Amino acid sequence: MPRLHPLEAHVLRTIRRQELIAPGAVVVVAVSGGVDSLALLHILHALAPRLGCMLHVATLDHRLRGQSGADDAAFVAAQAQALGLPCTVGQRDVPALMREGSRGVESAARRARYAFLAETAAAQRAAIVAAAHHADDQAETVLMRIVRGTAVRGLAGMRMSARLPHAEGHDIRLIRPLLDVRRAQLEAYVAALGLTPRHDATNDQPTTLRNALRHALLKPFPQLARHLVQLSRLAQIDEDYFAAEIARRVGDGFTQEGEQVTFERAALADLPPALQLRIIANGLRRAGPGIEVPFARIMACRDAIAHGGVGKVVQIAAGWQMEIGYERATVRRADGERPPAAAFPLLASAEAIPVAVPGSTQPLGAAWTLHAQIIHEADVKTAMGALLALPPDAAVMLRARRPGDRFAPLGLGGHTQKLKQWLIDHKIPQFARDGLPLLEIDGQIAAIVWGESWPIAETYRLGRSVEGSVIFVHFWIEAP
Repeated sequence: MPRLHPLEAHVLRTIRRQELIAPGAVVVVAVSGGVDSLALLHILHALAPRLGCMLHVATLDHRLRGQSGADDAAFVAAQAQALGLPCTVGQRDVPALMREGSRGVESAARRARYAFLAETAAAQRAAIVAAAHHADDQAETVLMRIVRGTAVRGLAGMRMSARLPHAEGHDIRLIRPLLDVRRAQLEAYVAALGLTPRHDATNDQPTTLRNALRHALLKPFPQLARHLVQLSRLAQIDEDYFAAEIARRVGDGFTQEGEQVTFERAALADLPPALQLRIIANGLRRAGPGIEVPFARIMACRDAIAHGGVGKVVQIAAGWQMEIGYERATVRRADGERPPAAAFPLLASAEAIPVAVPGSTQPLGAAWTLHAQIIHEADVKTAMGALLALPPDAAVMLRARRPGDRFAPLGLGGHTQKLKQWLIDHKIPQFARDGLPLLEIDGQIAAIVWGESWPIAETYRLGRSVEGSVIFVHFWIEAP
């Protein structure tokens, strides 16, 4: 066999050490035509005789760049033909997927790409898809997760071997044999072979978070990428340890029946917080794959399991809740129909939040914003939310309910009743009661953030006789 290039020899050692490709395997190689994937294609082609594997090239035109995208796909097909390899060329209308699923371009393109690779692998009876993610990609991924907010699990970044995303019904591994290779090494390798890769000009534009971080931070501070890659490796080591420790102590730490996940309260209480939080997060992901659960909700579940009374319900995400029993805590879909999300906000924390008047306030962990606008009495008319009259210097807060809360709704002549009884009388779902936002003015509940027209207190209604000056404020919520 011909002598290997040093980079090829390095990747061969990685594949063997990590057991990424077994002899006789069919490997679908994802190739876009850029430097990274072109290098991967030629490296694997050089290693295939030593690995005893067969390669099948796959390339996708996302229909995002018109003729340039079609030309990239044709270039990859020509490269595959020159190497004597079979090739599948696919097309996906990513702009249409963005419109249909309300997704950003990166999310829609990623989903389309992995679905295409899964279909290609299934058609070729391949159990492995190889992608060209490298160390600089890893650094960008970790940095993006830090900016967006992540737990230690997110700092682990991409794995060298993982289950292929969006491959429903297929057991396909996604391998990344170049994950410890720097982009500069790939560029030098491609240049040494005399290859001319395709260039995607959109990667030069800081219009996405990944591109912006690359140009603003990683290029000016090249040492940062090395530190981020090291951080991801340390996080992977830690997460592997915790996963093994959880498995040794309690298995999964929960049981699952369909979409229902159950935690044993006593068993969880005996574990350190580091294991508790991971078990709860894993259980929530298992119950509702794809659901993003804010950290505040995971903490709320942990606190409820440890200290919550029987019957307590924690709202997790749209359509999901945790119910606390004597011995168990159960995660399931909420029963019954829910009002539209825009009319049904919930708070992720019991902490009171100061409200800007006028201004906009977004509670921590919430995907909605409370707006407050001062209006003139002549402009008062029916509106969504609540129209209230309050002192100009009033302290306005947004908070969840507390024991002993009372409310003075319209129709009682200013008399109050227990808020708990009001919630029951108005059939507010039990799972929502602890997170239902209350608008508090000078220590009194002025409005309940529920429905299109919020229930308001007699004390703050427009038109009542008051002493001193008042301002008229329109409060409403807005979802993204």
